[in-house]
Amino acid sequence: MTRWLSIVGIGEDGLDGITSVARALVDQAEVLVGGARHLAMIADDHPAERLPWAAPMAAGAAAVVARRGQRVCVLATGDPLWFGIGARLAGLVPHDERTILPAPSAFSLAAARMGWPLGDVETVTIHGRSLDLLRLHVAPGARLLAMTSDGETPA
Repeated sequence: MTRWLSIVGIGEDGLDGITSVARALVDQAEVLVGGARHLAMIADDHPAERLPWAAPMAAGAAAVVARRGQRVCVLATGDPLWFGIGARLAGLVPHDERTILPAPSAFSLAAARMGWPLGDVETVTIHGRSLDLLRLHVAPGARLLAMTSDGETPA
């Protein structure tokens, strides 16, 4: 089986910031999968089927796997293997059938803006997960970067 699945990480600069290899995977895709924000970056005249990411995540992953054999490109935020869809799909699609091209993660970008060495912070995601996960990490003086679902989650 050839590499039918590509997972392209997109940074804060959008499609302008992806590599030429990543751009070729997007351009040659028969199926583009992603959230509304990612799919909105694709030109209207792109001939690929657009598949909005389904919820729950397991349903979205199943929809991707069901297209095995087509050229599928999943558009993801940042590094798809760091709390991202790449980690889920890596467990479902053999390594020799997929290509993953990451962009800087949201954690890397946040740490850079704050001037915190990434190795000195705890990273956690509560995007689609229980807020109770934070309890393990909150302590006086702790540096914590938490991925959230939206602007309301921190409150």
